[in-house]
Amino acid sequence: GNATGLGTTERMRQRTLGFLLLRKCGARPSVDFESLVASLLSTSGAADLRRWNPFLDGATAAQLQNATAWAMLVVNRMGQTRRCLLAARGLLRKLQRSGEGSPDAARALVADANALAQNIAAGRHYTTTDARGTSLDPRFLLFEFNGDIVLRKAQVDLIRKFKDAVAEPGYLCHQMIMGAGKTTVVGPLLALILGDGERLVTQVVPHALLEFSRQIMRERFSAVIRKPVYTLQFDRYTNVTEGLVHKFKQAA
Repeated sequence: GNATGLGTTERMRQRTLGFLLLRKCGARPSVDFESLVASLLSTSGAADLRRWNPFLDGATAAQLQNATAWAMLVVNRMGQTRRCLLAARGLLRKLQRSGEGSPDAARALVADANALAQNIAAGRHYTTTDARGTSLDPRFLLFEFNGDIVLRKAQVDLIRKFKDAVAEPGYLCHQMIMGAGKTTVVGPLLALILGDGERLVTQVVPHALLEFSRQIMRERFSAVIRKPVYTLQFDRYTNVTEGLVHKFKQAA
């Protein structure tokens, strides 16, 4: 019995050394933080981790994913805390310089104070709590983490409306004011959520906004979240040809 146990231990040691050697020479993928983050977006994320590292069991793979989500939550909250501190320092400097300020200066101070209070009170609007605990959509979390932002409730609600409209399927048109995050938040986040490998997500913008919109999309999908971004030039007079249809199929 003891000899059998020693043999099993030696075989496990050989397997471990073989795995480490293969990973060292590049024959086996190394699991880094970006890989862990990507696993949160995949329906087979835990299975992928176990395929990359055969020594992981299901429970350990799930723990790794939970730890990754916790790390992203903490880093994102640290970023929000830093922004609050900077805003508080800026407000304090203005208060120290204000003295007998004008009514306009007083209104500016009130506006800055309100903005600081909103930042301090900002919460996450994509979490769900029930008897089993708290859960969240990792795509919202990843987008916050990737952009070092906190999603507003109105943005989360709008994204969910569009998501539900596509699932029905249906149509939805929504007008947003300037500064509400159409180009920097809503467009890229919809592309992340709806671009599931079966749908082609298109964003139609006027020529004046093309470069800025393209830059934002490439920034959002160049690190951690990786998706190709294509530019197709067309206008209302463009003929729909077989070649154009082929481009859309290739992009999808």
